[in-house]
Amino acid sequence: MPQVSVQDALRLAQQHRDAGRFRDAESIYREILAQRPDHAESHHQLGLLAYHEGRHEAAVESLGQAIALRPERWNFHTNLGAAFAALDRPDEAIAAYLRALELEPDRAETYNNVGIVYRDQDRLDLAMAALDRAIALEPGRAEFHTNRGAVLEKLGLFEAAVWAHRRAIEINPSFAEAHFNLATSLLVKGELAEGGDEYEWRWQCQGFQTRPSPYLQPRWDGGDPAGQTILLCSEQGLGDTIQFARYASLVSARGARVVLGCPAALQSLLRTVPGIAEVVTDGTKLPPFELQAPLLSLPRIFATTIETIPAKVPYVAADPEQAAAWGAKLAARAPAFHVGLVWAGHPQNRNDRRRSIPLSAFSALAAVPGVVLHSLQGGQAARQIEGSPVALVDQESERLDFLGVAGLVANLDLVITVDTAAAHLAGALSKPVWTLLPYAPDWRWLLGREDTPWYPTMRLFRQAIAGDWASVLTRVADELARAALASGHDIARHPASSRSGR
Repeated sequence: MPQVSVQDALRLAQQHRDAGRFRDAESIYREILAQRPDHAESHHQLGLLAYHEGRHEAAVESLGQAIALRPERWNFHTNLGAAFAALDRPDEAIAAYLRALELEPDRAETYNNVGIVYRDQDRLDLAMAALDRAIALEPGRAEFHTNRGAVLEKLGLFEAAVWAHRRAIEINPSFAEAHFNLATSLLVKGELAEGGDEYEWRWQCQGFQTRPSPYLQPRWDGGDPAGQTILLCSEQGLGDTIQFARYASLVSARGARVVLGCPAALQSLLRTVPGIAEVVTDGTKLPPFELQAPLLSLPRIFATTIETIPAKVPYVAADPEQAAAWGAKLAARAPAFHVGLVWAGHPQNRNDRRRSIPLSAFSALAAVPGVVLHSLQGGQAARQIEGSPVALVDQESERLDFLGVAGLVANLDLVITVDTAAAHLAGALSKPVWTLLPYAPDWRWLLGREDTPWYPTMRLFRQAIAGDWASVLTRVADELARAALASGHDIARHPASSRSGR
């Protein structure tokens, strides 16, 4: 670059970056590298640009080139760690962060970053040590405290987690992520009032899985809605939508006409919910409405407490014809105790690694005399059926949507599932359902109880030690044997089939 010095070019590129002109900044860095291929800082800056634009593979490549030229630069390594973390390559991220700390051992931000990766890998002792060190170095960083609180949640130390999140909010009262983390810690402890208030901060959290409604109609605040149409907006997962659709009947009882917006997979099922006048799928044309409310805000609007959770079930129904067809299929088999099984959730869920269980771990259930397991599993995890030693009937190909699943579930004696939408479906249908929970459960399942006020027919089986599914499944197998014997099926003369098939 004969016209300007490299330093002047770097300053100009930074000005472009600060103004959001990323392409202009990138062009300057590439011009520098055309003349100075060994200019490490330009490689580094290209890596940062790529990272902030979500091009994480490109970021790794550019940052790697920068490190090859200047391996002593600690910030090159810590930024490489961030790129690896974004690619879900935790071992490489940790290695990069630790190398940065070898070069600069008192960098609080790097301790925080490696602590987050350790946390997400359930290496909780290391996560806590890293975050404690970050706080010791910079005690006034709110994000360090709430990240520490998230580790405490995974350790099951919810009182301490609440304190950590409150400390973060003291430092930065407008820190949305700290408020949201405080909400989940309060809600799991059953403190629904304050937890519900704090949960409203979810919309301001960066990277929250759903966004606020784009519609201009006012949010319903609980005032008299008589004679008006309210759009209830689904959010988050399919299970959340099933769980909180129950509130439609309460809204309708206040004199409103209720329209529910939901994913297409749930439309047919949720048309059966009392109080819902119309169900529309996401992205389709809406009928006229005057008010709107997100589904997961309704417990707060109705000032729900543990004692007043609307738990009348069933509040969804199977299609009678589909249910009859499924009933005929099951009746054609030898008498047995029919159990639906779901072993895995959606892999994109950030907690999926803690909640999902390999199908092979359920072999003890398949061995219970008189029990026939029916797969209710969908998605990629259903492929585990092929070649599995666990004997079960694969029903996956015969289902089209949740209403079809409901027809099968209506004819089962029991559903056993990890924490997925299947648990909510069975509970809403008022079917016996056993839900298997990790040591640090989702907030809705509360703490220390085997039942749930949300679903009277549900029983909870919790990990006593984080990661220990073997003990949980041993207990479930023992309880399943008792349930099968108590069911009245003549299992001595009609043992369950040990073959897998459709």
